[in-house]
Amino acid sequence: MNIFEAITAALHQAGQHGQQQPPVQRQSAPQPQANQAGSGPAIPMSLQDILNQAGFGNLTVIVDKLSKGGLEEHVKSWLGQGDNLPVEKEDLRHALGDQDLQRFAQKIGIPPEKILDILQKHLPETVDKASPSGQIVHPYGQTH
Repeated sequence: MNIFEAITAALHQAGQHGQQQPPVQRQSAPQPQANQAGSGPAIPMSLQDILNQAGFGNLTVIVDKLSKGGLEEHVKSWLGQGDNLPVEKEDLRHALGDQDLQRFAQKIGIPPEKILDILQKHLPETVDKASPSGQIVHPYGQTH
């Protein structure tokens, strides 16, 4: 399961418990897309939509926020070659900030603790796969 599938499952579960579904547009088959230059996988558009809806802009914004929030070594390991350092939920909470985490949770309709679970489990691999050359590749071929 990738990060998008985990978020989609959490959204589905939230909907089954009577919570309002967020206004997020999802594609029927989210798969990493090659960028225009063909140099590697890019962030699925549906994940980009979720990040935009939640006010984070894109994966680069989250990575920058985590790096500036004390997780620079983690982020470097995800962007670089080799093993990805695992991250603790409380470290993610501290780096993202409670206010942004609450806003993210409210926008997409998933409890903050579930978001932290998903990010802890899937973010290192997602960043790693979105940065085959050490920079995040976005759907339209832009790198950061």
